[in-house]
Amino acid sequence: MDYPDPEAVLRINEFGRRIYPQFLGKNFTTETKNAFLPDKIEVDFKDGRDSSVETFSYFNDQTNLQRSSTKLPKHIMHLFDETLFTDQDKEDERILITNIMDDRMFTLCWYGNNQISRELKTNNSDLKNYAYAKSEWWYKYIFCDKDWPSCQNEYLLQDSLEAHTYARWASYGTYFGITRETFMLLTSDISQLTNFKAPPLYDHLRTIYFQIVVLCLISRSSLLRFSGEVARLGDLANHHKLSEKQFFKPIEKLYENYIEFINKIHFREVTAQIQGIELYKMLYKHMDIKEQVSDLDKELDELHRFVSLRREKARSEDAQTLNWIAALFLPITVVSGLLGINYSGGGHLMEHLKDQCLCLFGQ
Repeated sequence: MDYPDPEAVLRINEFGRRIYPQFLGKNFTTETKNAFLPDKIEVDFKDGRDSSVETFSYFNDQTNLQRSSTKLPKHIMHLFDETLFTDQDKEDERILITNIMDDRMFTLCWYGNNQISRELKTNNSDLKNYAYAKSEWWYKYIFCDKDWPSCQNEYLLQDSLEAHTYARWASYGTYFGITRETFMLLTSDISQLTNFKAPPLYDHLRTIYFQIVVLCLISRSSLLRFSGEVARLGDLANHHKLSEKQFFKPIEKLYENYIEFINKIHFREVTAQIQGIELYKMLYKHMDIKEQVSDLDKELDELHRFVSLRREKARSEDAQTLNWIAALFLPITVVSGLLGINYSGGGHLMEHLKDQCLCLFGQ
C-alpha cells in the first residue's frame, strides 16, 4: 500500500497491532479507544469471504468479561479454520488458541521514504553521531508510538535508539530498528532502491527476516510456557496430595519437551550471512532469550531438587513403615523361633537366637 504520510504509518502500526484492550475504564472500551485502541479494525483477506471487522464490542459486556477477560479478535480468528480451532475453552476436539505474551502483536514493517531516509543519515563532524540517534520520529517508528515518543528523556532516548538501531548501512539511508515487539526497516523507496541496484529488502523482510522473527517468537513463547508449567507443577506438589505417578510423570514429560526445545528450536546461530547473524543476535538480545533460558534452567534445577527431596522423603517414610512392621513382628518371630528349638541341642540356644535376629534384620 502507498502511504506517503509518515504519521499515517505510525497510526497504522500502533492501532493495527492491538489484540484486545490493555485496560478498561468506567465506560469499558471508551477510555481505551481515547488512548490507543482503534474504533475498529477491518481486514479484507481477498479469500472470497467477507471482510473481517473487529470493533471490540465483546469487552463492553460485563457478562462476557466474567466468562473470559480476553478474546482474540475476528481478524485473527479469520485466519484459522473454525472447525479445527477455537478461542473458547470448551471440551471438544478443536485446538484452543490463546495469547501467551501481551495485548499486542509483534510488528514487522518496511517503509520506503526518500526524505526521511536522507534526514536520518545526515551527520555532523563526529561521524559516529548520525541524525537517527536523536530522531523522535525514528523512535516512534521503532517503538510503535503514534503521537509522541514514549521516552521523554533526551539522553535515554538517544541511548535507546543507538541500542535498538542496526545502522550498518546508515550512509545508504537504510536502517533496521529492533525491539522485543518490533522488527522495522526504513529505506529509500522502491524506485530509488532499484536505481542503486540494492537488494529487495522489502522481500527479505517478508521471507528470511520474517522466519528469524518467528523463530525468536517461538523461543520466547515456549520459554514462557515452560516457566508457567514449572510453576504449575510446583503449586500442585505443594498444595495438593498427588500420587507419585501423578506427580513424577508430568515432570518427566516436561524435561523431555525441554530437551526437544533446546535441540530443535533454540538456536544460537541461524544463518551464515554476517548481517543475518547480527540481526538475529540483536533480536535475541532484546527479547531476553538468553536470560530466560538461564532462568528456566535454574527453575528446572530447583524443581529437580524438590523432586529428589520428595523421593527421598517417600523412601524414608517407607523405611520407617518397614521398621515399625519389623518391630511389631519381632516378638512373634522370637517366640516362634523359641518354640521351634530342638532342646536336645540346648548348648546351642543362644547361637540359635542370634541367628534368628540376624535373619530378621537382614545381616
